[in-house]
Amino acid sequence: MKSRTKNYLQKFFLFFCLLIEIKNFKLFKIILKNLLTKIRIRKNQNRREIERIFFILQKKKQKKKDS
Repeated sequence: MKSRTKNYLQKFFLFFCLLIEIKNFKLFKIILKNLLTKIRIRKNQNRREIERIFFILQKKKQKKKDS
């Protein structure tokens, strides 16, 4: 995730916390961290999928060359 987007999200959540209540700040910080980790995990899963597909395609090309 780009740092600009991350900063934007953090500022948004800080602003949101001020709107609601200061005592809920910790809760929103936790929610923000969870959101960021979910986004990171999704990116990693996509990368793994792409790598797997690429690997399969390479194997197919190799089989064609061999035959």
